[in-house]
Amino acid sequence: MLTLLSVRLFNFRAVKDATFAPLRDGITGLSGVNGIGKSAFLEGMLWALYGEVPRDVSQSDLKNDQAGDDDECYVQVEFEHNGQNVIATRSLRGKNRTAVLNTWLDGAPSTVTGVTVGQRWIADRLGIDAKGFTTAVLVQQKELDGLVEAKPAERRALIERLSGVDKMSDALRVARSELNDAKHRAEGATGSQEEITQAQEYASDCESEALAANDALHAATVTLEARKAEYTAVNDVYEALAETARKVADTSAKVSRGENDLKVARANLARAEEEVTHAKKSLPNGEVPQGDILAEARAEYNAAAATYRENQDAINEARSSAARALSDKEARESTLNHLNAVLEADRGDLATAQETLLNTEDFDIDTATADQASARNSVTVAVSELATREAEASALVASIESLSGADECPTCHTNLKDSKGVVASLKSLLSKAQSSRDAQKTVLDESENLLTLADENLSKAQSSVREKDSLLARISSLETSIAANEEKVTVAKDDIAKAKKLISSFETKAKKLLDGEAKLQEAGEKARENLSRAEGIDASVKSYQRVVDTRDFISRERDAREGGLKAAKAALAALDTPTEEALASALDDKNAAIERGSAAASTVQDLKSDVRVLEERLKHAESALEAAESAYSAKRALLDDVSHKSAVAGVLDEFRKSQIARIAPELSDTATSLIARMTNGAFIEVELDEEFTPSVVRADGRSRPISWLSGGELSVVALALRIAIGDMLTGGTGGLLWLDEVLVSQDAGRRASLIETLRSLTGRQIVMINHTQGADDIVDKSIRLTRSPDGGTVLDES
Repeated sequence: MLTLLSVRLFNFRAVKDATFAPLRDGITGLSGVNGIGKSAFLEGMLWALYGEVPRDVSQSDLKNDQAGDDDECYVQVEFEHNGQNVIATRSLRGKNRTAVLNTWLDGAPSTVTGVTVGQRWIADRLGIDAKGFTTAVLVQQKELDGLVEAKPAERRALIERLSGVDKMSDALRVARSELNDAKHRAEGATGSQEEITQAQEYASDCESEALAANDALHAATVTLEARKAEYTAVNDVYEALAETARKVADTSAKVSRGENDLKVARANLARAEEEVTHAKKSLPNGEVPQGDILAEARAEYNAAAATYRENQDAINEARSSAARALSDKEARESTLNHLNAVLEADRGDLATAQETLLNTEDFDIDTATADQASARNSVTVAVSELATREAEASALVASIESLSGADECPTCHTNLKDSKGVVASLKSLLSKAQSSRDAQKTVLDESENLLTLADENLSKAQSSVREKDSLLARISSLETSIAANEEKVTVAKDDIAKAKKLISSFETKAKKLLDGEAKLQEAGEKARENLSRAEGIDASVKSYQRVVDTRDFISRERDAREGGLKAAKAALAALDTPTEEALASALDDKNAAIERGSAAASTVQDLKSDVRVLEERLKHAESALEAAESAYSAKRALLDDVSHKSAVAGVLDEFRKSQIARIAPELSDTATSLIARMTNGAFIEVELDEEFTPSVVRADGRSRPISWLSGGELSVVALALRIAIGDMLTGGTGGLLWLDEVLVSQDAGRRASLIETLRSLTGRQIVMINHTQGADDIVDKSIRLTRSPDGGTVLDES
C-alpha cells in the first residue's frame, strides 16, 4: 500500500485551505468538534484518487459554500508507493464544476490524460479499486459495531463484502442466471441432421434438372446463331440492291431539282442586271465618283464648326474677363470706401487725443517726489523722538514709585525724611514730561498728515505722466495709420482706373468677335449643304455597290448550279439500275430468314425461362440447406454454451467455497496474533466458524461466544478482525490505516494496550480520528482542528 505524505484541501467541503501531513511512522491523532472537517481529509483523499464522493452528496456540492464562482476548489494528495513519489490533484473547473485530474510521478507530469484514464492509472498502480482501498485503509467504529452485533447471515455478508467474496457471489449468481437462460434457449432451438440430409437430396435433384435445362438452352442458342448468320447473308444482298435503287432515285431527283434551280438562277441574274443598270443612273454622270467625297465634305464641315466654336469660346472668355474685371473694380471701390471711412475715424480720434493732451494738467514729478521724501523723514524723526520721550517717562515713573516708603535715595543714599513729599514733587515733574510727550505726539500726527498729502500729490503726478505718455503713443499710432491708409487710398484709386480700362478693352474685343460671327455661321451653312450632298452621293454609291455585289453573287450561284446539274447527270448515267424482279426475290429471302430466326429466338427464350425457374428452385433448395445447417449449428453452439456456462458456474462455486474456507482460518490467525496484545493477555485466540461467527479463547483455555463479552471487549475483537480483513486484502503489505473513533468504548488502560499493539504493526502508518483530545496522551503527533475567525479550519500541531 501507500505511505501518505500530505492531503491539502482548498475550498473543499467545510475546509477553506488546510494541509494534513501525518507522521510517516507512528500514530497521528486528528481531533476536533463535530462538523469541523475531520472526515473531509479522508473524503478528499478518496475523491482525489478514485473520484468517490460521500453518499447523498453530488460532486458539484463538494465546493465550499463560501467560495465564489471563480474561486478554485481542489484536493492534492501526495504519497509514496514502491519507492516513488506520486501526486494526484483533482479540481473542479468552470461554472459547471467539471472534475479535472492531474498526476505527477517523481515530480514529472504523468502521460495519462482524462479523469477516467487517470483513475485507472492510480488503481492499476496501487493494485486495488476504490472499494478495496476503502476497506483496506478505513476502519470506523460504526462498522466495528455492525461486525460483532449483526446476525450470523448479516455478519457473513458483511465479511464477504469487506473481503471481496461478495463479488464472487455476485459473479456466481450471474453465471447461474446465464446458465438457466442458455438451457432455455437450447431447449427451444430447432434443427437436426435428418433435416440437413433431406435438404441436401432436394438440392441435388434441383441441380440435375437445372443442368439438363442448361444443355438444351445451349443447343437452342447454337441454332439461333446459325439463323442469325443466314439472315445476315440474305439481308446483305437485299440491302445492296435496295441501296442501288435508292441512289438511282436520289440522283434522278437531284437532276430534276438542278434543272429547276438553274432556271431560277438565270431569271434572278436577269433581274439583277436590270437593277444594276437602274442604280447606275442615280450616280453623278452615270459613273462612280473618284475619291472619298463624303470624307472631304465632312472634314470641311468639321473645320467650319471648329472655327465657329473657337470664336464662341473667345467671346465667352472676353465676356468672362470683363465680368471678372468689373467684379475686381467693384471690390476695389468697396475697399476704397472702407479705407476712406477708416481715415475719417482715425482723423477724428487724432483730434480728440490732441485736445485731451492739451487739457491734461502738468505736474512736476521731481518736486512731488522730493516733498514726499521730506515728509517721510519728518515722520521718522518725530516717531523716534516720541519713542525716546515715552521711554524716559516710563523709567522716571518706575524710579519714583520705587522711592515710596524708602528711607534713603537708592542712588546717592541721601536720607529722605519726607519721601512722600519728594515723590509728589517728582510726580509733578513727570506730569510736565508727559505733557511734552503729548505735544510731540501732536507734531507726529501733523507730520503723518503732511506725508499722506505728499503721497497723494506724487500719485497724481505719476498718473498724469502716464496719461500723457499714453496720449502721445495714441497720437503717434493714429498718425502712422492715417499715413498708411492715405497711401492705400491712392493705390486703390489707381487700381480702379486700371480695372475700368480692362473692362473697356474686353468689351471691345467681344464686339469684334460678335461682328465676325455672322460670316462664320454662313460658312458653316455652306459646309453643311456640301456635307448633305456628299452624303446623298455616298448613299447612291453604296446602293449601286450592293446591287452589283448581288448580281455577281447570283452569277456565281448560276455557274455553280450548272456544274451541279452536269455532275448529277453524269452520276445517273454511271449507275446500274436493278430490276423489280430482283428486288422482290431478295425481299422474299429476307422475310423467310426472319421467320426462321424468330422461331429459334422463341425457343431460346422459352428455355431461358425454364432455366431461370430451375435455378431459382435450386437457390431456394440451397437456402433451405443452409438454413438447416445454420439451425443445427446454432443448436450445437447453444448446447456448447450450456456446457461452458455450467463449467464456469461450477468453477466459480468451487472457488468461492475455497475462498470462504480460506478466509475464516486466515482471519482467525491474523486476529489471534493481535487479540492477546490488545487485551493484555485476557484473550489468546479468536475463532471463526463457517458462518464467520467469532468466539474468543480466554487465557485459561476456555472458549467463550462473543455474546458473553462486554461492549469494550466486543469492540476489541471487531477491531482485530477488521485489521485482519485489511491485511488479507493488501497481502500483508501494511501502509496507511485510518481509524475513525475506534477508541470511544475503551477505558484508559485498554486504550493504551490497543495503541501499543497498533504501534507494533509492521510498516503501518496510522491516522486516528477522535472527537476530542482524549487520546492526545497516547499518539505520537496530535493535530487539532479549530475554526478561524473567517470561518475557515485551522490545524494546530503538537
